[in-house]
Amino acid sequence: MRWLIVQTIIFFQFQSLFANEFSTKYWVGVVRKIHGNARIGERVLSKEDRVYRNEIIKTEEKSLAVIELMDKTEVKLGPESEFRVDKWIYYNDHDRNTVMSILKGQIRAHVKSKTKYGEQVEFKTKNISMGIRGTEFLVNVVEKLDEEVTQVALIEGLIHLHNNTNLGDRFIYPGDEILAINDEGGNRVENKKIDIEKFKNNQDEFLPVFAKNKNVKSEFEVLTLARDPGWGQCMVGRIVTGK
Repeated sequence: MRWLIVQTIIFFQFQSLFANEFSTKYWVGVVRKIHGNARIGERVLSKEDRVYRNEIIKTEEKSLAVIELMDKTEVKLGPESEFRVDKWIYYNDHDRNTVMSILKGQIRAHVKSKTKYGEQVEFKTKNISMGIRGTEFLVNVVEKLDEEVTQVALIEGLIHLHNNTNLGDRFIYPGDEILAINDEGGNRVENKKIDIEKFKNNQDEFLPVFAKNKNVKSEFEVLTLARDPGWGQCMVGRIVTGK
């Protein structure tokens, strides 16, 4: 009996060490699609390139990229966007502890394997963190000199949202859009709704960028991804300073 206990302890210690080593040294995802230019540091990314923990993936203007993580989670980056995997402890699709940061721009993510009790799949921005429960969602992060805005909209699944500015936790349900705004008026949260079917019918559409400032407008354009017919067309937004 004592020998069995010792073996069990050794097994779990080895498993923990293996997971941590795997999360720090080896790749966590693969570039599945790319249009335009995307980089990690000075390295220009190509299709099927591997992505490692703590690397910041950056897309350039009028560029798009799709990253498939090891648990089959799909992360689409819109133009001028930045994304990073901060933590990746992974045994299988239903036994994982992961944290990812959306640093800038437009992201559309689909966590295909639902989380189970004890698992952690978290996406975060500068002012919110999101516990994901098997979900397809959209996030925009817009930062200007006098304003920081994080938009989160849910297509399907469930998100447990924690606001880092002490405005409380809440659940987000399909069709909900939450705006966490930090500007000269302080920190606040606004609630909106999205047309779920519009996003379901166009798998490559991103959330329109929120713009409140009278000197700023949202401009939208359709990018036709001729290099990869599987992409079709994407509607993306960008902030344009008015004169």
